[in-house]
Amino acid sequence: MWNEKEAQKEQAKILIVDDDFILRQFMATVLLSCGYICVCAEDGLAAIDLLKNDSFDMMISDIEMPRLNGLELLSHVKNSYPETKIIMISGKQRPNDAMGCLSTKGAHHFLAKPFPVSLFLSTVSTILHLP
Repeated sequence: MWNEKEAQKEQAKILIVDDDFILRQFMATVLLSCGYICVCAEDGLAAIDLLKNDSFDMMISDIEMPRLNGLELLSHVKNSYPETKIIMISGKQRPNDAMGCLSTKGAHHFLAKPFPVSLFLSTVSTILHLP
């Protein structure tokens, strides 16, 4: 039976930003297998270039990247594209990273690397369905 919420989920467009090629490709592969549309960028500047020409329902971004880090990118996206939902990720498991992303910078969620695939997928689905 056709389900409108499932159809909307399958068409969600997600921007993945991470300087780690393998992790970036892994996240994209997992999300593509669930029916999401994925576009990848290797750093914050590349992500900004993509955002200028396309709209995204969600951005998943690493914090520590060259050229433009994830916190700077987060601020830019919140100011310029406020409808885009944002999940920040980091291999540095410092409590300040999570608190800074969520409380002061406006991210919707923070995941510490490495994260289980099931947690990753459930977080993406939950955040996409927030009003």
